[in-house]
Amino acid sequence: MYSNPEEVRSRFYEGYRKLAEEYDKEFDKRYDEDLNTTLIFVSLASQVSVYILTLITGWSVLRRHFRLHNSGPPTTPV
Repeated sequence: MYSNPEEVRSRFYEGYRKLAEEYDKEFDKRYDEDLNTTLIFVSLASQVSVYILTLITGWSVLRRHFRLHNSGPPTTPV
């Protein structure tokens, strides 16, 4: 059929390249939405965790701050 071995290799790799490109496009299309959803969920979950940790540590820092600086008699605003 093909007399030149280089031509056989060339046709083989051309077919392989086309098949690989089709597979890559299908793979990207299939997992793009799943990855976006996962990244959004992880982002929101980490933001909630940071918010909760900030509240927990923030309140303890504020309590410590007010305990140190407000140990005198209460003052009344004028």
